[in-house]
Amino acid sequence: MTTTSENKITSVDEETLAQRWKERCASGEFSQDVLGLGTIRIMGKSGDAPVQFPRIPSLDALDTLESDEQWAVKTAQEIVIQACKQHRFLDRYPGDYFCELLAIPARSGR
Repeated sequence: MTTTSENKITSVDEETLAQRWKERCASGEFSQDVLGLGTIRIMGKSGDAPVQFPRIPSLDALDTLESDEQWAVKTAQEIVIQACKQHRFLDRYPGDYFCELLAIPARSGR
């Protein structure tokens, strides 16, 4: 990852960020702008574990999150974008949530 002045993501490797995010989810200690946890499940993709992400009011709040929380949001965004491109169905809430944040037409599975 590259460092930019717009966010807190540094050159910390993906594995470290994933581990920090896992620990944060276990502890329940999130940044102030995190509204709660969401979970992404992609329909028809067997064997994939659900992915948790921090729910935030808008992408404008991304700058206020810790680097692992930013990583989790961006990872979830990438999953949703890929699923939309492949015309896979998503669980209603997380799919609609990210589709709304990213201005992608929702393709809900329910």
